[in-house]
Amino acid sequence: MISWSQAIWCGAFVLLAGALLGGFLFRWKQRKLQALRVAEEALLQEKARREAESALREARLAANEEALKLREQMEKSFATRRRELSDLEQRLAERESLINRQLEGLVQRENDLRGRQETIEEKGTALESEREELNWLLKLRKEQLQKLSQLSEAEARALLLKGVEKDALQDAIDLMWHILDDAKLKVEEHARRIISFVI
Repeated sequence: MISWSQAIWCGAFVLLAGALLGGFLFRWKQRKLQALRVAEEALLQEKARREAESALREARLAANEEALKLREQMEKSFATRRRELSDLEQRLAERESLINRQLEGLVQRENDLRGRQETIEEKGTALESEREELNWLLKLRKEQLQKLSQLSEAEARALLLKGVEKDALQDAIDLMWHILDDAKLKVEEHARRIISFVI
């Protein structure tokens, strides 16, 4: 039969073995839990890394798509702007050509008017000369009429006809002066209209 002290020793031994076994099991379980935690953390980190890479890929794809859309919009906008600028340049060129043609026509008209005015001035100078000559002739006629009492009837008649002819010439010259004055006024009015049109 086992003695009480042996039983104590056996119990102590079993208790010690149980404690050692329990400690060993506890440490083994802790290591397993630690290993599981490490594995879970590694899995979580890997999952997070994959999710981050996936999100980054998606963000890059979205950014590339947005960049492509912006590029297409910019190209369309530039193409529209280029067309508008081309149309504007064409309209400006047509307007410039029209203005040049109008200016050429105005320059031609101005030259024509200047030529007419020079002709009118030349005729005016000639008429002035004829008027001076006519005045001299009228003065001479008066002097001759004073001597008329000394002339014969035929000579007086010839002198009278000559005076009538001079009067007719004077009337013609006055009429020509009137026509020239009207022509000058018309030329000046036309020139003013052309100048106002150019301005």
